[in-house]
Amino acid sequence: MKVCTLGSGSKGNVTYFEIGNTKFLIDCGLSHRQIVNRLNQRELSLENLDGILVTHEHSDHIAGVNVTLPKIDGKLYVTEETHESFYHKYNSNIPISKVHYITPHEEFMINDVRIYPLSISHDASDAVGYVIYYKSKKIVYITDIGYLPQKDYELLGNAD
Repeated sequence: MKVCTLGSGSKGNVTYFEIGNTKFLIDCGLSHRQIVNRLNQRELSLENLDGILVTHEHSDHIAGVNVTLPKIDGKLYVTEETHESFYHKYNSNIPISKVHYITPHEEFMINDVRIYPLSISHDASDAVGYVIYYKSKKIVYITDIGYLPQKDYELLGNAD
């Protein structure tokens, strides 16, 4: 299992995950060139990338989606509301056939990785964090959170 933060902060957020045979990014807030360069520095690549998961529509989380998505075989995993909030900026580059809508609190799978998107408090249209399950491992990925309700504590606890 590999988890590699390529960028974190107001200049761009991208995290690379390689779990079993599944490879994906969470957020794509750097330019395509920066993502490729940072992956190459770590002897990683976008080859066989299964998808890009988006947390919310702020530019530091989506700035590279319009160039990166068309260059991979994988899909864009995003809530419908978040997609609608940025689609007008990138509609010419993001084929709708590559968009897979997710719903907060409804699990989905990418190959053999189970992913649970949960709603988070942030000044965005439909921001989510992710709880990622693979075999006996659990990873929590949450960014830009304002408030975490106590009802989510159990869900997020005991993560690896």
